[in-house]
Amino acid sequence: MRIDSCRTCGEIMKEFQRCGICNEVTRIMCLTCNKTSEEQVHVRCETFGRTPSELVFVI
Repeated sequence: MRIDSCRTCGEIMKEFQRCGICNEVTRIMCLTCNKTSEEQVHVRCETFGRTPSELVFVI
């Protein structure tokens, strides 16, 4: 997942959540306004039946 600047305040976004299967970033969060991106679902991991308990939060 590409890390962009926040659309609300323009600050840099940081990794917030990783996939518990492939460990790729699935969500990012702005450190200034705490806005988070939508979860980016990995099709190849979805086939393995990923559940919310398999998500890894990075803060």
